[in-house]
Amino acid sequence: MGRSRAGGAGRRPVSPRRTTRVADKREAKGDARKQQLRQPVAPAVPQDQPTVAGANGARINWDVSNLRSVYSNVCSVTSTREEVVMLFGLNRTWDRGQPVVTVTLSDRIVFSPTAGKRMALTLRRVIEEYEKRWGPLGN
Repeated sequence: MGRSRAGGAGRRPVSPRRTTRVADKREAKGDARKQQLRQPVAPAVPQDQPTVAGANGARINWDVSNLRSVYSNVCSVTSTREEVVMLFGLNRTWDRGQPVVTVTLSDRIVFSPTAGKRMALTLRRVIEEYEKRWGPLGN
């Protein structure tokens, strides 16, 4: 999910990781957003130290061997009683007047409604922390 290029209250701060990714994309030939990142993005959790989660103290070892990063500016969400499906893709249409817009779907994530609720609560906390640090986001 990405920020809309139209509107917005200003530019967001540039992190060192983002600077590296932007520089790598400039060097890539073809559509930069389609290219995978050359340098692996540092995981949020150190690989060499398992984290402890849950009331039972279960240890989590984060395996990032198959981790990949993709860019998406479109997300569609559907659900049934048993699952939630999120489709992520890329809208390459820059002219709003086009009668047909083609979105290239690249990733599908399927999870339970319970996991979706946990993810929604976590995203809410992340956004609240972001807004405390950087100011409110537009709708």
